[in-house]
Order: sequence, then structure tokens, then C-alpha cells
Amino acid sequence: VSTVLPSLIVVNIWREFPFAMIMMMAGLQTVPEQLLRAAQVDGASAWQRFWHVTFPHLRNVSTVTILLLAVANFNSFIIPWIMTGGGPSNASHIWITHIYELAFGRQRWGVASAYSVLLFLTLMTLGYFYVRALSGNERQEGSA
Repeated sequence: VSTVLPSLIVVNIWREFPFAMIMMMAGLQTVPEQLLRAAQVDGASAWQRFWHVTFPHLRNVSTVTILLLAVANFNSFIIPWIMTGGGPSNASHIWITHIYELAFGRQRWGVASAYSVLLFLTLMTLGYFYVRALSGNERQEGSA
């Protein structure tokens, strides 16, 4: 059993966990205290307050965080390349390292360019959803 991908996953979690937690902490601070108090007065338990008041307020910040981390992972070249160089038997090749290997290792410029265009389209799609998530946040804040 190869330990290449699990080791890369551990390093990426180590690298991205602080950003995700700061984003979640910022999201937790936006939950209106009045809503939490009102739920408590209505007899909601701590779990019910979290599930029905806090958790829905974290949806937007969670969406933005997940999209930002997804874009960062698609562009994460340095860690996999330095740790494994593509890994034993290409076990740790991710999209970006595969493009690099095709272009500069095998000099298959056309295939690497095609993969780059696909990567670009994927990142543009993620960017579209990111902008929609941000504009959704602005609409909700404007209506509140």
C-alpha cells in the first residue's frame, strides 16, 4: 500500500487547516447574538441552537472557504513536486504536476496545452461559483 497520497493529504491539511478555521471563526462571529438568545428563550438546547441557528449562518462562509481551498488545491504544484516529484510510478501526479511533466518532461506541448485549457475552464467554473456565493452573501446582507 502506497503512502504517497496519504502523506500529501496530511501535508495539505496541515497547510490549509489554519485558513479554514480562521474563516469559520469569522463566520461564527457573524451569528447574531439576539437569534441565539431568542432560541434559548424558546427552549432550544445547545445542539438545537447550533443546528438551527448557527449552522445555517455558516453555510455561506463554508461555501466560500471550500471554493477557495479547491482553487488552491488545483494550483498546488510545489508540495507534491518537492515531496515526491510525481511519486513512485506516478502515484502522486495531480493535474498540475501532470501538465508540468507533459510539457517539460516529455515535451508534449499540445497535450499539455489541452490539459491547461481544461484546468483553466475548471478554475473558471469554480470562480463563477465563488462570485455567485459572494453576491449571494451581499444580497442576504442587504435584505437583513
